[in-house]
Amino acid sequence: MKTEWIDNNQQCTMNNVQWRKVKLGEVCEDIFSGRNTKRNDFGKYVVFGSTGLIGYSDTYEYDFDAILVARVGANAGLVNIASGLYDVSDNTLIIKLGETIILDYLYFLLIQINLNQYIFGSGQPLVTAGLLKNLEISIPSLPVQRRIAAILSSADKVIASTQKVIDKLKQIKQGMMDDLLKPKDGWRMVKLGECCERITDGSHDSPKSEINGYYMPSVKDMTYNSFDFTNCKKISTSDYLRLKNMGCKPEVGDVLIAKDGSILKYCFVMKEDIPIVVLSSIAILKPNINIIESQYLAYFFQKQDVVTDVIENYKSGTGVPRIVLRNFSEIAISFPPDLSEQRRISTILSGIDSKIAAEKKVLEKYKAVKKGLMEELLNGN
Repeated sequence: MKTEWIDNNQQCTMNNVQWRKVKLGEVCEDIFSGRNTKRNDFGKYVVFGSTGLIGYSDTYEYDFDAILVARVGANAGLVNIASGLYDVSDNTLIIKLGETIILDYLYFLLIQINLNQYIFGSGQPLVTAGLLKNLEISIPSLPVQRRIAAILSSADKVIASTQKVIDKLKQIKQGMMDDLLKPKDGWRMVKLGECCERITDGSHDSPKSEINGYYMPSVKDMTYNSFDFTNCKKISTSDYLRLKNMGCKPEVGDVLIAKDGSILKYCFVMKEDIPIVVLSSIAILKPNINIIESQYLAYFFQKQDVVTDVIENYKSGTGVPRIVLRNFSEIAISFPPDLSEQRRISTILSGIDSKIAAEKKVLEKYKAVKKGLMEELLNGN
């Protein structure tokens, strides 16, 4: 095996590593379930659960570093690390390591293995201690485990650092929106229905899926500025044409908003004329371009206090929360009447959006590098 990872102009290379196959139970002191069922918000000690930190406790049960694996439920198979003085809920397995395997190496290895493939049970997904004890893994010597863990930890630090940059840029953007979109003297305040030519949504029926056909995205396929068609449903030509004629095809300049489930989580302007129709979980707004500019309107709905206000005052539905179209029409919109001023504001905010987009590309690159490293470093050859 030969792997290279360059970080801060330092190069790590490993050759001719010897591996041995063992069962996980053979290199662990024990694998067992946590048992804490009581927690609070003010205790001295942390309580870990299936998703990581879930609360605090006045007492602790464990004082060793360990791998945690979600045992039951929707998160079954999720892997985390626990350290210090802590407690663990009863829906989580604790892996106490032996002397021939190190914590970080096993953490990365279990992520690479993907324990989801070992989940069983149709009603309540489950991973058992017995299953983990019999899980076959490949391990090299302790020095090599440390080197592999160090390389992958370096990748994680780069990813985390880039994510912090993105989060900081998003905070800056929110601050800029608070300032730029705050109503000022001479600004108009009208209902959304008065500044849009059309407020509608996508199809309320879901046609049969096709292997080859036209994309039919829903909220799950939205991103911060476009659609991700990787796992998007496809429909037949006849269904596409039928729904297009019904007004379910967004046009260039339309503002698309997540209105069902993830309310206002995504909002962007349709920039390209592409042959798609959308499902009803997405609202389609067609601004009156003589009154309000599309990108300005999209930024208005990205403003956090607007999102909060809309959810608090216009949300309906008990099962899947949503904003119905008639309520969209009633939302008050503030904007400068001068379209050139709207475009100026949009241009400023688009600048920071471009920086966020660039950092996200870098982040995806680093994640791809880490994925490749894990495949190479943890393959047991």
